[in-house]
Amino acid sequence: LISDSSIKRLLESSEGAYGKEHRLFRWRRIYTSGQLKNDLQANNPTIKIKSLQSVSVLQRGVSGRVLSLELIPEDASQKIVLHLDNIRKKLRKLPSTLFVVNELKEGVWEFVGGGFGHGAGMSQAGAIELAYKGWSVEQILNHYYPGAKYGSLHY
Repeated sequence: LISDSSIKRLLESSEGAYGKEHRLFRWRRIYTSGQLKNDLQANNPTIKIKSLQSVSVLQRGVSGRVLSLELIPEDASQKIVLHLDNIRKKLRKLPSTLFVVNELKEGVWEFVGGGFGHGAGMSQAGAIELAYKGWSVEQILNHYYPGAKYGSLHY
């Protein structure tokens, strides 16, 4: 899941997925250049830009999540690269880093993504759906953590 095309295919499909009824299973956010500028400059006076000319994914992890996001100002004076958790810390409207970026028109970008949170471990939405389907706690944990032993911890 390292190419935009493979991420798009994943986001277009819900086959075999648990938690697809959750409101953040698939999502879409629109950012204008001004909104991105404001989010980037919030609590960071060292970033001085007027507007942005491009937003692009630089690097993805094996799960498809964005590891580095590049934002280039209109005058190209100060390239801004957000890494890992800083992506969601700065761009607060994004529920997760599993997304693709599409330029809709000059100065307007669409982020199309899926899920919420960090993407490691158990899906909360998936676990809730499995519980509604009657799965036990042990079955749910075995699904997300195969080979783990469920039980009481004794000191």
